[in-house]
Amino acid sequence: MTVEDDEKSESISSSSSGGNNYCYNINDGVDEEEKNARGFRILSMNMKDEASGELLWDSGKWNVNVEEELEAKIPRKILKYEAISREINFASSRQISHLKLVQTVLFKGMCIEEWKFDFGFVIRGSINSWQQIIQGAGNSNMMNPDELSGNVVIETVFYDGNDIISRSDVRLYYV
Repeated sequence: MTVEDDEKSESISSSSSGGNNYCYNINDGVDEEEKNARGFRILSMNMKDEASGELLWDSGKWNVNVEEELEAKIPRKILKYEAISREINFASSRQISHLKLVQTVLFKGMCIEEWKFDFGFVIRGSINSWQQIIQGAGNSNMMNPDELSGNVVIETVFYDGNDIISRSDVRLYYV
């Protein structure tokens, strides 16, 4: 998949043959007390068909500041669309100088893609909406949803500059 941020984005694809410099695993994140002190919360997230605006998935309430792996049940038809619009709604009780998002896509524990996004400055006490466009790989390049289901984990890390604000892992199931 290719990812486009409405403001700025950097999309990095890496081969699954190893040897890339882009994929990493962050196991030494900040403790729960520090996460909560930062006052950053994901309120919701959704994905829509970029062309029609049809809602394909909605997270409901989303807690990114948890230690255990989360699960998301995504409709398998999402893999057939040319482009998906993803919207993240978040709140911050504190000022964030440079909000960044790094997402690492792991298939059976191996990094296959990494996406980097820059949001920029976040006003203290604000609620924000951040939208990205994710381009599909095309039907001929897309893996089978049965093979992907349960084997893909999205590691998501939000930063203020180089400091971790929150981290979560989400295992995807295509239903």
